[in-house]
Amino acid sequence: MKRKFLYLVAAIAELARFLALLLLSADFGAIGEGGGFPRLFRYAAAPQLLFAAAFFFLWLDEARYGPYRPLAAIGKLALLAAALPLGLEVAYSFVEPGSGLRDPGFASLALGFSLAVDLFGLGLAAPRRPESWPAAAAEAPLPAAPPAGAAESVPAAMPEALPEAGRAGGAEA
Repeated sequence: MKRKFLYLVAAIAELARFLALLLLSADFGAIGEGGGFPRLFRYAAAPQLLFAAAFFFLWLDEARYGPYRPLAAIGKLALLAAALPLGLEVAYSFVEPGSGLRDPGFASLALGFSLAVDLFGLGLAAPRRPESWPAAAAEAPLPAAPPAGAAESVPAAMPEALPEAGRAGGAEA
């Protein structure tokens, strides 16, 4: 089985992205005087590790886990949509210094890295035609044909079991 190195690179990049999000959560400490937001952000970032696992398993056995790629692509699209409010907050911090983020420059770098990893992952996870998967088409089970002579072994419907025959038989009696 040939493994695609890009899936392993994507898994490692997803781990780095998770660490960037953790560092970015510390930068959000200035919002609301710290509060519980950085801890909430770290908690909310934890499911991002599922993408690292997804790309690792795609690297491990693409033929087996390839059909799950569209699910990862949908998740990546949702992450890109969710990054919009975060990007607006970072942009607002540049316009109004001291209004939100401690270091808007670092936040923009972390967000840019996160978006780059998301786009890279989306490119890898985007659905493809099944025949482009290396072994999935060859290993897919074909529907089983009925055994020879199976049609002859099925008894034909008896005429007395049909409703018209039953009514006709009852009229004759």
